[in-house]
Amino acid sequence: MATCYANNGGLIGNQYGTFQGIGHAQAGSGSLHADATANYLGVTPNPNQNAYGGFSYANAELTDTLTLAGAPQSGFLRFSFVLDGTLTLTEDFDAGAAASAYLFANGSTVLSFAGNLGIVSGSNVLDIPYYSLTPAIDIVLITQSQCEYGGAGPKPGNCFASADFSNTATIVGLGIADSNHQLVSGATITASSGYAYPVLGSSGVPEPSSLIPAGFAVAVLMLLRRRSLAMLPIPLSREVRRLVRP
Repeated sequence: MATCYANNGGLIGNQYGTFQGIGHAQAGSGSLHADATANYLGVTPNPNQNAYGGFSYANAELTDTLTLAGAPQSGFLRFSFVLDGTLTLTEDFDAGAAASAYLFANGSTVLSFAGNLGIVSGSNVLDIPYYSLTPAIDIVLITQSQCEYGGAGPKPGNCFASADFSNTATIVGLGIADSNHQLVSGATITASSGYAYPVLGSSGVPEPSSLIPAGFAVAVLMLLRRRSLAMLPIPLSREVRRLVRP
């Protein structure tokens, strides 16, 4: 099942400029796509100490249930991921702009990018523990952009932040490993979604980065939730939409 969500919000003090946030998200067939753009145009200096600007984020989530055959009762699902996108920041003043992207698998961080990096590309192999022969998987791609300020000012100008990962985050291989992290030969995987995940080759070895604590994923999601509640709503662009696919 795929669930996708896009949201944005503006801050008080935006009478001194205009903010537009746009987000898109899509998931299915072993891949996820998301992009978020924040654009603030300051028209006059803000004489107050109010915060102003805004944020945009888009989340794509892919869930599935697997049936394992020829595998041990418990062990590891070994995923191979690739993630490609573009991070862009443009500021006419000290705008507090930010753009980032995070890819999670069952709560563990797979890959992340943040800053004015331009075109980015990464890959990682990750072992996720399972404890039954029908494990569930939950893959989440989060993109977020912001142009947020506090205090008086700035001079009129523009802030643009974009996290464009609409290219793809893809599961390029999936295999089964035993309790010693050794791939199990001859084991098979069937997905309830009907999608045939690519078989992971024997060269797939987990990277140390796969050991990043799962709590980091929860922290990012809670931060997005608090930010959404803290902002005053502004009319969403017609391009901002929530897509839900069965």
